[in-house]
Amino acid sequence: MQSQQLLIELARVYDFERANLNLAMPDVRHFARGWLSIDLSSYLATLLKHKITGFGEPYQQSETYYHHEPKNNTIKKCEKRKASKADLLLSGNEVEEQRHYFEYHYLHYEHLVGSKHRQKLYSDVERVRAMRKHLKQTQVTLIVAYWGTVSGLELDFLKPLDNNRNAAFALDSGIAGSSQVSRIMHVQKNGQPRLILMAI
Repeated sequence: MQSQQLLIELARVYDFERANLNLAMPDVRHFARGWLSIDLSSYLATLLKHKITGFGEPYQQSETYYHHEPKNNTIKKCEKRKASKADLLLSGNEVEEQRHYFEYHYLHYEHLVGSKHRQKLYSDVERVRAMRKHLKQTQVTLIVAYWGTVSGLELDFLKPLDNNRNAAFALDSGIAGSSQVSRIMHVQKNGQPRLILMAI
């Protein structure tokens, strides 16, 4: 399932009102990524008609494990203990093509102004895209959960995710209808904090 369609299906079944209420609480911020990871995983498995194989699983294709080298953005074969890990692994059956790795990244609007947090996001995007390109028989998706307002400044910071070279989609929980899922760069500018769920 393509990322755009996945977000459309999530919009149909996931309780974004509850998610927004939880994420609006300041004390939840430090636990948001872990909570969203667990909360979203069962929905992703159901929508893809897969089963949850495990959490924190190493990237693997056939009997080979892989590690992402961030300095030159390359993927190399490695031992299992050195392999890069995904947050979630789903599988339909024993067929290799039905394995689907997910990584999660949570971002509060205050994080975007700090270059350290932005660089971590960009590094996650690079790793997932490199893994997806290298593991051609395996699906790899990064789910970015952004909570906050959206202005031109935030969209500028998100350009490395969605641009002329790479398309990426977002689900805006603050609106409904056909425009709820769009390219990230087309998310409506709005001063109301809410959850924006992106699939890379």
